[in-house]
Amino acid sequence: MRKRLQTAFQPRQYMVSKDFELFYYENRTPLTVDLHTHDYYEFYFFLEGNVQMQIGNDFYPVRFGDIMLIPPQVPHRTIINTQAAPYRRFVFWISQEYCNHLLQSSPDYAYIMQYVGTAKQYVFHTDLISFNSVQSKILRLLEEMRSQKFGKEAQISICVNDLILHLNRLAHELNTP
Repeated sequence: MRKRLQTAFQPRQYMVSKDFELFYYENRTPLTVDLHTHDYYEFYFFLEGNVQMQIGNDFYPVRFGDIMLIPPQVPHRTIINTQAAPYRRFVFWISQEYCNHLLQSSPDYAYIMQYVGTAKQYVFHTDLISFNSVQSKILRLLEEMRSQKFGKEAQISICVNDLILHLNRLAHELNTP
């Protein structure tokens, strides 16, 4: 993974941006984040490490390719079991207002949020090909956010919308018999 896309770990658990924030974290030293909630959605894309997620009162072991969606006001935290491998993940925060904006253009943008809200199923296990597709969209968005290219803001909006729609499609496919 390109080092220039990596984010220094931010212990803050609130958004600075109005619409969304995206981080690529790699930690090799212990870190502790207490059980907490947000007023926005948190997507968590697991890459590497020996960790588990606590969401509400339940604990979920995670493996490469797992995608978690934690809705607003749901308590959660990561528990690092061992430091044998680096703890790598992408974290994507998106405001409820931005999600409502997307919903105005199509209800297809809200499937995953509605599903998680009603089913209380927060973890989506993906295969290598599906996760690589998601990861490529995340990397494209990260690269655009750090670029100085013409049309940057318009492209970022397209990338965010594409990522959200792709996650909705993936969740729909995983939950449709």
